[in-house]
Formats: sequence, C-alpha cells, structure tokens
Amino acid sequence: MKFMLKLFYMSNKQNKNEINFNSISEDEIEQTAIQEQEEPQKKIDIKKYQDPDGLTLGKMSFGLWFVQNRKNLITLFFGTLILVASASWLYFFVIFGHYVTIGIGQDKALAREIIQNNLVGHEFVSSLVPQDIQIRPVQVLKLENDKYDFVEQIMNSNSKHWAEVYYYFRVGNENLEPKKTFIMPNETKYIISLGEEFGSAGSVSFIIEDVEWHRLNAHQISDWEEYKKDHLDIDVSDIKFTPAKSSTLSEKLSLNDLNFSVQNNTPYNYWDIYFVALLKDKNKTIGVNKYTLTEFLSDQKREINVTWPGRLGSVREIEILPEVNIFDESVYIDFNLPGEVK
Repeated sequence: MKFMLKLFYMSNKQNKNEINFNSISEDEIEQTAIQEQEEPQKKIDIKKYQDPDGLTLGKMSFGLWFVQNRKNLITLFFGTLILVASASWLYFFVIFGHYVTIGIGQDKALAREIIQNNLVGHEFVSSLVPQDIQIRPVQVLKLENDKYDFVEQIMNSNSKHWAEVYYYFRVGNENLEPKKTFIMPNETKYIISLGEEFGSAGSVSFIIEDVEWHRLNAHQISDWEEYKKDHLDIDVSDIKFTPAKSSTLSEKLSLNDLNFSVQNNTPYNYWDIYFVALLKDKNKTIGVNKYTLTEFLSDQKREINVTWPGRLGSVREIEILPEVNIFDESVYIDFNLPGEVK
C-alpha cells in the first residue's frame, strides 16, 4: 500500500526535473494522497475532440456500429435478394400457368375468328385501292378554217388519292400527241386541246394511256379541303366577255375578247399558273381557251386578257378555273429575302 502511494505521489511531481526518492517521507506521501482525493476531478468533454486529419466522432461512431453489425447487414442483403428472386419466379409461374391454361385457348379462338370473318379480305383491300378515273364523251367545238377545239371532262372520286394522268386524243385512226396532266382528290377537271387542224373532226375519243396514283400523306395533310383552300385560294373577279360580233378587233377577223382579274390570296408564290376559261350556254360548253400566268406572287393582283377566233352563240355563263399542281415542289418560287426572288 505504501508502495502504491509512493508511485501516486511521484506521478504528481512529474513536472520537476529531478525526484529524490530517499527524501520523500511516508507522511508526505500520505498527505499528498489525501489532498488529491479531496480535490474534485475535472470531467473531459469528448465531444470537443478534434482530430487533425478530419476524423470526427460521428464517423468513428458509424464505423464502430458498422463493424459491430457487419454480419447482420450481410444477412439482410442476401435475404433481400432471395426475397426478390422468389417473388420474380412466383410471378413468372403465375403468368406462364395462366397462358398455358387459358391464353393458348384464347389465341386459337382469335385466330379462328379472323379466318372466319375474313377481316383482311377483298373488300378491305379494295377500300385501299383508288377507283378508276371517270371520263365523259369528248365534246368537239368547231372553229373557223376547219379547226376544232376538243373538250374532255374527267372526274376523280377518290378522297385520299391524286393522280398523274398520261393521255392523248384519237381522231378517227390517228392519235394526237401524248400529253400529261394531273387531277386532285374529289376533283372534276376539264382537259382541252385547242386548234386541231382536221378537215372533219369525225369520231374523237379520249384515251388514258397510264395513271400514276399518289396517296395523301395523313401526317402532312390531315384535312385535304383545308390544305387545298390554303394553296388554291385564288380569286377571279371583274369578268367581262366581248363576243366577236361586237369586238373592235374583229373588223376582218372574228375574235372574241375575255378580260378578268385574279388575286393570289395564298401565302405561296408560283412560277406558272394556268387558267382554263369555259364559255357556256345552258350548261353546254360553246367556247374554251387557256391562259398561262407567270410569276404569280402572294397577295398579288393581275389583269388578264384572252382573245380567240370563232363566232360563238349566246354566252350565259363563264367559268374560269385555276390549275396548278400544288404537290409539285418545282411550281413554288423561293425567296432569299421578302420581296426578292431567289
């Protein structure tokens, strides 16, 4: 006991440079021990500990907890994997069992129904194929000097197809020059051939040599009528027809004179637009002509004058039809800047 007290006394005198063990009496040791016991010990706040390397008390606590629970965490991880795998296999067997017991029978019944009802049959396929272009008998209009104008009316009854038509007129046994035109969906169109030289028109027929059909792209043209209005909004006004008998130009020649105005209300600019003029009397065509207007710009108004020979009867109705293939990109004029032609 005295030895322990002596060591305790020595530890409290460690700040001195030298310690003389022989000069320490037992009374001094006991007195020092009593004083140390009577003095209150200072408490150490471990939370104020700061490690110079950045190791915090929270990190040490988490590390200690992880080491103590490492085995339990590994067990929980593998347990979760086993649970997920078991649930996946259970789901697979339920779905596969349902298909084997019920699904196979349903698939066979559906296949029999398709075969019996002939869902993809002749009627369905026929609905996707465009109907043939309808034609009417050729109308022959006699002019002066044994010349004739031929007028043919064709109709496209398809609402989702337009066509490029290769055709020619046949007079007797002779075929005239082959030509090409187009016809829009749900359109009735006039095809004319002017000033054909024949002693007698004889039997004239209209022959369609070939037709190239084009289906409207529903992604680009969702509403055909709206698309057509946007591209073909061309207003014809101020129509004035002067027949040959009262024209100042017809002192020696029988010339008919037709004047009218056209306004391009579309946002598009066209290189060429054709205008077919039909003169009618009681729904019967008695005169035809065609005029080509070049560089017809958006919001532009132009005056047109057309003359042609021949003495006509009474003109009760005048029909002027613009004609341009709005599906052909080459008909549009491009611009570098507004008002400047490219």
